[in-house]
Amino acid sequence: MNGEAFITCAVTGAGDTTARSAHVPVTPDAIAASAIEAAHAGAAVVHIHVRDPATRQGSRDVALYEAAVDQVRAADVDVVINLTAGMGGDLVLGRRHLAHDERAGSNLVQVLASYLAAGGNKAAAASRAGLARPTLYERLRQIEELRQVSVDSAESRLALHAALIVLRERGAVAC
Repeated sequence: MNGEAFITCAVTGAGDTTARSAHVPVTPDAIAASAIEAAHAGAAVVHIHVRDPATRQGSRDVALYEAAVDQVRAADVDVVINLTAGMGGDLVLGRRHLAHDERAGSNLVQVLASYLAAGGNKAAAASRAGLARPTLYERLRQIEELRQVSVDSAESRLALHAALIVLRERGAVAC
């Protein structure tokens, strides 16, 4: 039998933990501090759910994840960061893009697919999408506004890429 193990720490717990304890971290700063503290204490993995600071409830706001992750990475601790949106399986990524494209007759989903396929290289993405660079920049700005993310962020690109994969698998887009 192998006696080796690694420690995983769910720094905010699961479910409505804030109702059970005032010590549950809520803000990205507090979540990051708890994750860093867990890493210093020996955790190999920190499992992070983010919370809406105003309601103290679970959130899927990418900006909250980015704020917590950026701080953990800046601390230069040797820990795996495991992000979880939790709160059930009702999260459908990309719905706002599809609805916007349908209403506006635009192609933000196709532009996003070109941008991601080009590895975030805007010149290559403009070429792939058959757009002038200023047009690509404006469409990326619209995507950022709809999703409330930065397409320049690696974490956001990963989340957006995952959204496109889900949409493709569901047959919602053909890009």
